[in-house]
Amino acid sequence: MKKSTVCFFTTLFLSIFCLLPAFGAEQTLVSKNGIELRLLKWELEDSTDNARIYMEIRGINNTDHKVWVDFKDAEVDGIPVMSTTRSIAAHTDTGNDDPLLVSVWGSDDDDGAGDEAIRDGHYLEFLVDVQDNDTYEHLVSEMVLIDLTEQVESKSGDSSQTSSSSSPSYAPPYTPASSNFVTLEIGNKGQAVRDLQQRLTDLHYMNDKVDGSFGKITATAVMSFCTQHGLHIQGEATPEMQSLLYSSRAQYYVEPYVPLIIGPQYKWNNPIYADLDNGVFYAQVVNRSSTRTIRGYELYYYFSDIWGNRYKGSGSDIEVTRKTTMQQTIEPGYIVYTDPITVYPFSWTYTVCVGIHKIVFDDGEIREIDEDDIVYFECKIKN
Repeated sequence: MKKSTVCFFTTLFLSIFCLLPAFGAEQTLVSKNGIELRLLKWELEDSTDNARIYMEIRGINNTDHKVWVDFKDAEVDGIPVMSTTRSIAAHTDTGNDDPLLVSVWGSDDDDGAGDEAIRDGHYLEFLVDVQDNDTYEHLVSEMVLIDLTEQVESKSGDSSQTSSSSSPSYAPPYTPASSNFVTLEIGNKGQAVRDLQQRLTDLHYMNDKVDGSFGKITATAVMSFCTQHGLHIQGEATPEMQSLLYSSRAQYYVEPYVPLIIGPQYKWNNPIYADLDNGVFYAQVVNRSSTRTIRGYELYYYFSDIWGNRYKGSGSDIEVTRKTTMQQTIEPGYIVYTDPITVYPFSWTYTVCVGIHKIVFDDGEIREIDEDDIVYFECKIKN
C-alpha cells in the first residue's frame, strides 16, 4: 500500500475517533454565556414506593453573577416528573467545588406514571433556566436531553456498588427500620426519628443523644446535611432528604469556612402604631459547627416588593443592600433568632432577603464571605 494511502486512512480513522463520545467522560449539558453544566454521572434509586434519578452535575460559572439554576419541565419519555433547583456562586473554582446534586422523581398526583417512566425510561429531557440571583436576568435557557440507556451499570438498585466506596468523603449505606419515609419535624418521636438521629450522628452532623425525639439539635443537623448536599435548606427531614441520607451518596460532615446559615423559619410583627409603616422582622440563624461557639455575626439584607424590586426606606433607594451587626452567642448545633430588624415601609415589603457576611468565634477568630458570594435566603412575609 502506498504511503499516501496509509496516511489518508490514518487521518480518516483519527478524525472519526475524535468525533466519537468518550464513554465515562463528562457530558456537557450546557455551555453558554459563561455558564457550563457537565453531567458527571447519574444513578437510579428504586424502591417499592417510588423511583428517583440522581445526577451529579459540575456547575462552572465564569460570570460575575451568582445564579440560580432551575431544572424545569422535566420529562422521562414524555411523562412529566418533578425536578430540583440549585445555586452556583460567581467565578466557580471548578477544581475544588463539589458537584451539584440534582434529582428527578415521580409526582404524587400521577398514579405512579412518573415512577414507572423513571424505572424503564430511555430519555430524560428538561429545560435548564439560569437566572441572576439578584436581578432575575435570564442568562441561559436551553433544553437538555440525557440518554438513560447509556451507563447501564450505574442503574443498579444496589447502592453499595457505587463509586463512593473509593471516596473517603462518602459513607456506606445505612438500613433504617423502615424505607417508607414520611416527613419528620420538630415534635415527632419514635423509631424513624431514632434512625434519623443515629445516621446524622454517624456522619458527624449531630453531637447529641439519640433519644428518638426530634428537637432543635436534630433540626440543626438536618439543615446542615441539606446545606452540604445542595438540598433545600429546611428543618424538616423530607422523604427526599432521608433517601439521600441513608444511601451511599451521603457525605461525612465537613465544617464550612463560615458555619453559620440562615434557617427556614422567621418571625415578623405588624406595625404597632397605625400611623407608622414599620414592621419588625426576626430571622433564624443556625450554627452548623459541631464544636465551635459563635459570639457575633454580621448580616446583609434587603427588602423587595411584589414585583421583586429591591429597596430600603423609599422608592428612591432601589438596589440598596443593608448590613447590621448582631452580638449573640450561638452554641454548637443550636438555632437562635436575630435581634429585631426594622422593616420599612412595611406596606411595600413582601420579601426580606438575608445572608451571612461575617462571623466571630468565641476565641476571637473572624471569618467572612465576600459580598459577591453571599447566599441570600428569601423570607416571604406576604404572599
